Amino acid sequence: IESTFAGQRGDVPAFHYTDVSSLIKTHLAGSTRKGISAQHPAPMAEASEIREQAKDLLAGTTAGLISKVLEYPFDTVKVRMQTNDKYTGVLQCAKDMASKEGVGVFY
Repeated sequence: IESTFAGQRGDVPAFHYTDVSSLIKTHLAGSTRKGISAQHPAPMAEASEIREQAKDLLAGTTAGLISKVLEYPFDTVKVRMQTNDKYTGVLQCAKDMASKEGVGVFY
């Protein structure tokens, strides 16, 4: 490795690489043909960790879907009330929307 000692900062020595190829050689030293470092192999996730992540993903997705299904009708009624002055209350607006346009209007 072609490097020269350039000084020291605290307890960590600083090196000056004479060229880019020496820098690359330094970081690739000890690597296998596949390019995976033999000194620092990538950690493999354990099966229990993968199951836990899958559960978290499923729980988050389910919670998001349920919240949108429950929230969307309220938002639709709110927007209708903001854009129409003929409604005096939330229930009147929701009943009027459902009777005139059907339940599908909320989604």
